Amino acid sequence: MDEGVFELSPEQCAIRTLLEETDSHYFITGKAGTGKTVLLRAFVQKTRKRVVVLAPTGLAAIQVQGQTIHAFFGLSPAVQTTGNPEDTQASMTQNRCEMLRRLDAIVIDEISMVRADVMDKMDRMLRAARENRHPFGDCQMIFFGASDFIIQIEQDNDIHDIH
Repeated sequence: MDEGVFELSPEQCAIRTLLEETDSHYFITGKAGTGKTVLLRAFVQKTRKRVVVLAPTGLAAIQVQGQTIHAFFGLSPAVQTTGNPEDTQASMTQNRCEMLRRLDAIVIDEISMVRADVMDKMDRMLRAARENRHPFGDCQMIFFGASDFIIQIEQDNDIHDIH
């Protein structure tokens, strides 16, 4: 497929329209080969929103022409602590705060690979930089990934099943 040409199905077109015309958060899921990456690229290429495309690993970031979450947010690979919101804002450079304020949406591919502490840290940083108490500082979050890889916990039998 030509990098610049995307032929979307009617369902993909409808989803792209929702992503473009709303500020709601979305989790786009489907098995491998269902067109998630095609939709992601089509949205990013056609959107009027200021977006950044992120992924949890370097390889995943390359595949979606983005960058890693850790590089974008300036995070260390260690477990992230959320801490005090004032400390979070103070620890960010003015350039990073300004960059986070200007975003309309953040697109994250391979979301099932993102640890909870990293999600919490992104939330804290966006709230602090944007001076907004809403989740993710009211920045639209668009997650792509296969739900088969999300850890499932079955309460009844206390079985932990990782796919």
